[in-house]
Amino acid sequence: MAALGYSIIYFDLDTADYLHDSPTEIQQSKDIVEQSVAAKPSAEDNFLVIGHDIHQQTVYNLTEYMLQKFRGKNLVSVGECLGDPKENWYRTDSGTTLG
Repeated sequence: MAALGYSIIYFDLDTADYLHDSPTEIQQSKDIVEQSVAAKPSAEDNFLVIGHDIHQQTVYNLTEYMLQKFRGKNLVSVGECLGDPKENWYRTDSGTTLG
């Protein structure tokens, strides 16, 4: 993957939002975030969070909660975290297929 210009990354805070996509169940994902933040010393309170923007409760509920929870923190994209130039963050489809 590196030869193709990709970085291999992995998250350390899984909100499990994909399991809790209802107005009542999304609280479980909020609890996961809350517990993860509480468990890390403040000097080490950096997270690579995974959430799925294809789930309604993530978009309309969990994201707002996390923005409030991490208020005052330096929120960055993965590209910024890696120090990649902005032009490397997204790629356009070349129209080719494997095979």
